[in-house]
Amino acid sequence: MLIGANNLCESCYDSFDIYDSAAAFEKSLREIVGELQTIPRLFVNLVGIFNISGVYTIALNNTYCRNIHHLVFAECDCALYWSDDNTNRIKMDDTAAAYRNVMKTVARDTPVTDSFALIYQPMLTDMKIQLEFLSTLDCFHPTLYAHQQMGIGLWNSMLLPASQKQTGGVIPVPILFPKN
Repeated sequence: MLIGANNLCESCYDSFDIYDSAAAFEKSLREIVGELQTIPRLFVNLVGIFNISGVYTIALNNTYCRNIHHLVFAECDCALYWSDDNTNRIKMDDTAAAYRNVMKTVARDTPVTDSFALIYQPMLTDMKIQLEFLSTLDCFHPTLYAHQQMGIGLWNSMLLPASQKQTGGVIPVPILFPKN
């Protein structure tokens, strides 16, 4: 589960603190986990959200993306509103950190059983967005390459104990198979 991005994109609106605060996010996440626990033999990876504001930095430094966002972009105003003083992006990053803390807490509080596990995966927490990660259609949504890299990062993270999980995006980790 990679959730929260759409919420973060609205974090600069006045109504955000009422409907999408970290407390509201936690309430919703706990409800979802409760529903998921009714599905037998389920393993859930809860992937910590990255700082979406990083898309702004990449777009700002790329003429094509800057033009796309100026002309037609309305996907994530809080990240890409060009005339502000970074206040919105700082609030987005602070909210992303609060959401990650909620995810860690919910995962820690959810008991692992023979039929259900909820594991927090932090591999995107400190991910640095690269231009190659952004679709040329809107310079916002992830490309196939980005999805592949996130998949590799998730796989590698799943194979590590909690104390060794990486937070910087895709960091190659050797995958060792047991000997026959």
